[in-house]
Amino acid sequence: ISQDLLLFEIRISVSMLREPQLACWVAAVAAAAVCTLLLQGCGFTPPAGEPVSCGLPAKLPPPACRTTPGPQVGVGLSLQYQSSTSIYQRDAVARLASAGVRSVRLWDHDANMVQLLLDRGIKDVFINVPNSELHALAYPSIVSDPVRQMADTVEKFDERGMTFVIGVGNEPTAPWMTQDYGKYLAMGLQNLHGALVDRGLNEKVKLTVVFDASILGNTFPPAQGVFVEDIVTEVAQAIHSFGGAFTMNLYPWFSHKDSPESVPLALALGTLTNFVDGVEYHGVLHQQIAATRAALTRLNSDYISMPLIVAESGWPTAGYDEATAENACSYVRHVLLFSSVMDPNLRTIYLFEGFDEHGKNSAGDSPGGEDENHFGLFYARGEAKFVDLSFSCADASFGTAVNTSFANWSMVV
Repeated sequence: ISQDLLLFEIRISVSMLREPQLACWVAAVAAAAVCTLLLQGCGFTPPAGEPVSCGLPAKLPPPACRTTPGPQVGVGLSLQYQSSTSIYQRDAVARLASAGVRSVRLWDHDANMVQLLLDRGIKDVFINVPNSELHALAYPSIVSDPVRQMADTVEKFDERGMTFVIGVGNEPTAPWMTQDYGKYLAMGLQNLHGALVDRGLNEKVKLTVVFDASILGNTFPPAQGVFVEDIVTEVAQAIHSFGGAFTMNLYPWFSHKDSPESVPLALALGTLTNFVDGVEYHGVLHQQIAATRAALTRLNSDYISMPLIVAESGWPTAGYDEATAENACSYVRHVLLFSSVMDPNLRTIYLFEGFDEHGKNSAGDSPGGEDENHFGLFYARGEAKFVDLSFSCADASFGTAVNTSFANWSMVV
């Protein structure tokens, strides 16, 4: 789109001004043309069709609606790769809150966003030190000190009843990363832990590192899971000593997309239950979580009860043949209904993500496919993809009723 076309001006002659109806008509047509051009230029695609019903019961049965400490289902919230025509932060938070979401994962530690979440009653938040800040986290200075910033943020909001998990990096050891972020993880964790101890928050705020699935050298059979990244040993030891959680991003979608013959659609969606070496698994996600636990206990038998978090997991609704709203419904329903049987110390699964991001596939160190732009539970501007999206069992349909505080984590051995 040329600059001249976007920045054209409408000149209405004096004779036109004497004809108000004509002037209004010209202005309306011109405004519509500009809006259309701008929306196309920003990559906006109008929602296709009506919202889909996921066919969940009026009230989710146990264990999804359990009232005792157990896994909860949260939602990741990022608007970083949206266009200028997309939803505002305040409206995005309001949309999630109205759906009953009570646990949110962020990919940074923006205090303004945390405040917006608190304003809407969302008090359980996973904040993140971006990879770009890991060097400063390990070696803070007067110019850049994310250790102090993070500690100040959680101290401020802890006093107002919020609970936090702090993620050090996001997939820092992934093969597509262009820098060696792994060398900063242990020191960064130690620095953050020390700052939390100084503020008396080390028992409340949980520390973790968000790994991608490439750290697993084997996932099948799940009981033979093993880590291939050496840094995992050091990180797991630190996390365990601090009372934190081990965290993974797990996507059955990509397992199926990359290997459709070995990972059938039904198994990836969780609609197919299978047995491996006599153990029943409710889909690929269950197998991935079991492989993670097996790999942890292979490092140290004491890690059998280390809390687990799945920081990202989801299913796209466009951009690929099997990326549909109907399949996304099946996957989310599977996560909500079966999360509690996947591991006795699974604490949270964060669905990726709240809203579509139309620039997601071209972001980061490894550009992806069109499907990466369509993982949202809502469209980019906040329109509903599903008619029965609710994370509150009390008002039906789509989620867990009680979100337990991380301050009250218990171990199941």
